[in-house]
Amino acid sequence: MLGGKDNFAADRELAERMCTIDPGLPGLARANRDFLTAAVRRAAEAGIGQFLDLGAGLPTRPAVHHTAREVNEAARVAYIDNDPVVVNHASALLKRWISQVGGLPRANEGSWYILCAAAVKPG
Repeated sequence: MLGGKDNFAADRELAERMCTIDPGLPGLARANRDFLTAAVRRAAEAGIGQFLDLGAGLPTRPAVHHTAREVNEAARVAYIDNDPVVVNHASALLKRWISQVGGLPRANEGSWYILCAAAVKPG
């Protein structure tokens, strides 16, 4: 729904089916992403320098670390997801983004972390 090329066929198929039921979903997905970007920017402007993205999923641009580091080059982000496939794919994407030059501050591996974990109820 957000576009891009880093997604899975099953996810694209489900998104297409969902959009036939509710054509407004892509707009809601974009609004959600815009809110996340604005919230991270405001938090970074307020002096927050560490961010935790729970249930991160596959990264999209701008990623949380891109937005945070536009404001504070020392900002650090931990991406957490419980799907090992997502974690492996996201890790590869983030490493690839490090080597790309663009309009956003470049991140080094010390500025972001990705973990495979789940928050569950104990016992």
